[in-house]
This record gives sequence, C-alpha cells and structure tokens, in this order.
Amino acid sequence: MTRTLTVNIDEEIDKKFREAIIKAYGNKKGNIGKAVEDAFKLLIDNINSKNADIDLLNRLNKGYDLGGVIYNTRDELHER
Repeated sequence: MTRTLTVNIDEEIDKKFREAIIKAYGNKKGNIGKAVEDAFKLLIDNINSKNADIDLLNRLNKGYDLGGVIYNTRDELHER
C-alpha cells in the first residue's frame, strides 16, 4: 500500500536532491518516490543503529557482576 506525502523543503535541497536522483536512478517517472522511500529507509536504519549503539554503551557503563573475588596483589591470587 502506498501513501501520498506532501512536504515543504528548501528549493536548494530540492534541486540537489533531484540532480542526485537523476544520477542514481535515471530520469524516469516514479524515481523521486523511489528515492524518497530509500532515503526514509536509510534514516530509519540510521536512527535504529544509533539507538542500539546507545543501548550497548549503557550496558557497558552499567557493568556486569561476574562474581568471584577481587585480589589486591598477584601473590594473593596465586596463594604464594
């Protein structure tokens, strides 16, 4: 299912975007919609990737309790 989306963008961005579309997709009917859809997918993937990175960093900062004993010296570890 497709939807119609109306947006207002800066003229210079529109011009550059259309030029990029012609280079990447050619000058055929429907290519603007295809390019916008691809751009949305990239943006969504980028946002999801950043959220995953933040989640992983938060987990690392929280740390994990791996149990065990903390030794102050190497001799204590090897019971010398």
